Amino acid sequence: MMTIPRILVVLTSCDRLAWIGPPAGFRLSEFTAAWAVLTDAGWELALASPQGGAPPVDPVGDALSGRSEATRRFLANREARDALADTLPLDQVHAGDFDGLFYPGGTGVLGDLVVDRHSIALIAAFAAEAKPMGFVSEAPAALLRVSKPDGTPYVAGRRLTVEDGDGTLLTDGRRLSDLLVDLGAHVMPGAAGKQHVVIHGPLVTGRNPASADAAARALATLVLRAAGP
Repeated sequence: MMTIPRILVVLTSCDRLAWIGPPAGFRLSEFTAAWAVLTDAGWELALASPQGGAPPVDPVGDALSGRSEATRRFLANREARDALADTLPLDQVHAGDFDGLFYPGGTGVLGDLVVDRHSIALIAAFAAEAKPMGFVSEAPAALLRVSKPDGTPYVAGRRLTVEDGDGTLLTDGRRLSDLLVDLGAHVMPGAAGKQHVVIHGPLVTGRNPASADAAARALATLVLRAAGP
């Protein structure tokens, strides 16, 4: 009998970006989409963030996304809410303990997960073993400083998609998609506001909040495939 898959969900701890203005955080609807898909499958989820504890919700992104059915279910689940309020610090998690990795978006990702060394090392460890990973909206920013063992960028030569707008500016004023292209990634933008998921090997990326559910399902499929019969 196959053991129950364990998925690590990584959330930002950053609640403000000086160069953008509005409060930042993670996008609740993208997190709850993955939560619903994976918990409905009976899988184990662990939640982590750079600082641990309760991660900040991106209020602007949350308002724009609205309240999905998955979000309403999550908010009605006391145990799930308690888990979100007490995430593990990233320096206490180990890639070998998990079968898959999921990063929801939200502007806060641009502030801490781009440079957090524990996040970078975690993604590199998953990549080295070709373990499935999913990133939605702004979350591919966490890939910018991840390298392969030979020192080349992890995203070089990879197909992916990413949120691409004024809300994805980094500290140097450049858009996330441009930075990924500069590293050799093949960014496939898709249509604004429409579901768009790109899968390249073990890497799953979703364009926007509308893609979070499909990205989580794609991640689950890859995890099951990696587990074998």
